[in-house]
Formats: sequence, structure tokens, C-alpha cells
Amino acid sequence: MDREEILDLFQHITVWKKGDQRAPHKPLLLLIMLARVQQGNDRLASYDEIEEPLEKLLIEFGPSRKSIHPELPFWYLQYDDLWELSTDAPFRKRPNNRQPSPKEFRDMDAHAGFRQDIYSHFYHHPTDLTSAAQELLYQHFPSTLHEDIADQIGLDLSTEREKQLVSRTVRDPAFRQAVLAAYEYRCAVCSWDIRIGDTPVGLEAAHIKWVQAGGPDVVPNGLSLCSLHHKLLDRGAITLTPEYRMIISEQAVGDCSLETQLPYHQNPIVLPVDHREYPDQIYLEWHRMEVYRG
Repeated sequence: MDREEILDLFQHITVWKKGDQRAPHKPLLLLIMLARVQQGNDRLASYDEIEEPLEKLLIEFGPSRKSIHPELPFWYLQYDDLWELSTDAPFRKRPNNRQPSPKEFRDMDAHAGFRQDIYSHFYHHPTDLTSAAQELLYQHFPSTLHEDIADQIGLDLSTEREKQLVSRTVRDPAFRQAVLAAYEYRCAVCSWDIRIGDTPVGLEAAHIKWVQAGGPDVVPNGLSLCSLHHKLLDRGAITLTPEYRMIISEQAVGDCSLETQLPYHQNPIVLPVDHREYPDQIYLEWHRMEVYRG
């Protein structure tokens, strides 16, 4: 397969959908496997090698759920045309081809990874590997999280990162301008409003519902935030109540740094003058359900 065919497979992986719920299991497992190729590891990895790092990524960057299931993508990726699953013996049949349990994966010494031709291509063309990784990150996570995810699994994005982030994250300059203007060029949480001349510094237009989840470039889906509060919003460390009060997740821990944020806990944010530009409750509910670490 050539470069374009392989990247097309990564662009069109089948991701489980149910309404607006997030399911980043497959993208995160593929990113782990790309990091393994980059680090010179074997093509196939055992379930034991995958379970812990994937579980950590799902806890850190997936939606807050009562249970974590790293076994799901290990099994279901075989139905995408880039994954191979190998076992000592066939799995016994199960209703609706349901995925095996972690214990069954271990008992059958299950290994999985990229097909041989895809693995070989990435091994010999490392820039294509970083392109595939960046495609996964762009499609499923906001740019504020890309480096955090890559750092956690030891994935080096330096080859393609700057070029692609410039071309991908500047989607709609009109959205940024409209959001900042609605909030009078200050952070809705802390009122940060530093400028050099007429240019705001460290002030960003954040999407409440991520573009990757279908969030639109409209002011009611935006917040004017300083870079710190933008990052905290995307990481789920903070969110907004239906009454537009900022709350801090109980999972957020720290000493001096956290203390600087406590005065904003339960405080109302600065809202636009025009009530039609207030954050939409639909987008706020999505953030509380799918991103906030509550």
C-alpha cells in the first residue's frame, strides 16, 4: 500500500457512536501502536502490554465513565483494514461476536498490531507515521491535548507537528474574532485581558463542544479564555454549571497552582452583553458529560 492509501485507512476507522458520546478507544490504541513502531518495538503486542497504557490514556483523555474497557479496541480494530489479531487457538463463538474478556485474551496469548505491510511502511517512512498520528489526534482531540497525549506514550510528533498544527487549528478566524469580541477581549473566568498594541496576548476562543465531536463555530459554543483556562477546560479540570458558574473537578489536585484557581470555584463567569451569545446549555451539558472529570 502507498502513503495515501494507508493514511486514508486512518482517516476512516470505524468509531462507535451513540448520540454525542465520545469513544476514543480505537484512536488511542492506534496512537500507542504508532509510538511502539517509532520506538522500534515488535509489530504485534500482547494484550498485557497494551492494557495498562491504554487504560491510563482512557482515564486521562477519555470521557469519565464508571468502567474502562481497553479490551474493546484490541478486538474490534480487526474489522478495520489495518489491524491483525493473532492467537494460539480460535476463540470460542459468542453471541453477536462480542469481544473476549481480558482473561480470554491472556489465556489465548492474544497479540495484535498493524498489518505487516503497514508496519513496514511506517518503519521505513517515519514521516508518514507522524502524519498518521497527527491525523488521529486532529480528528478526535482538540489541539490543546495533542502534546499531552503524545508525551504520555512517548510519541515524537516533531517531524510534522508545527506544519500541520498551523494548517489545521486555524479553522475559522471569524469564530475567534466573534467570540473574543462577545466577551470584550477578556477571559470569561479570570478576566485576563493583556494586549500588545491592539492584539490580545494569551487569549483564545475555546470550543465548549469540540469540533471533533461536531461542535459548531458559533459564539454560543465558544468561550473567551486565557490559555490556562482553555487548557483546563479541554482537560476536564473545569466546567460550567447550568447557571454559568465555573466549577473545579475534585480530581484536580495540586498545591500553590490549585490554590490560585480556588477563588474562581463556583464563581459566575463573565458573560456577553447580548444574552443570545451566552453559552448554549446543550453544549455545556455535552462538556459536563463527555469531558469534565466530575
